[in-house]
Formats: sequence, C-alpha cells, structure tokens
Amino acid sequence: MSDAEGYSKERVERATGEAARFLSLMEEYQKNKDLTASRIYVEKMEQILPYLKIYVVDQDGGESISNLRLMLPRN
Repeated sequence: MSDAEGYSKERVERATGEAARFLSLMEEYQKNKDLTASRIYVEKMEQILPYLKIYVVDQDGGESISNLRLMLPRN
C-alpha cells in the first residue's frame, strides 16, 4: 500500500512540475514568440542531434556538396 501511495505522490509531483514548466514557457512565448520558438527549437535539437548520423551526398563528383541528410541510426 505504501509503495502505491509513494508512486501516486511521485506521479502527481511530476505532473505538477511539468504543468508549471509549460505555463512558464507559455508566458514567455506570449511575450516574445520568435525568441521562445527559437529557444525551444534549439533545446530539442540539442536532445536529438547526438543520436543522428550525418551523411553528405556529393552528386557532382567533388564540385560541391549538394545534399545533406540527417538520418536516425538503425540499431
């Protein structure tokens, strides 16, 4: 019973924290939409990019880089 109560309390506290973070982020977004959107984008890219492999495809035989594809690694 105590494990269930502890789990319940943890979940409620986590949800409360996530809601507070969202409301804070929404408030900042309403003040400056472009800056906040850019910040959110950068934060997500910082989370995603370490897991990506970058492939440079050169279709011009060394003339120039014509295509840059970001692909998730296959495990």
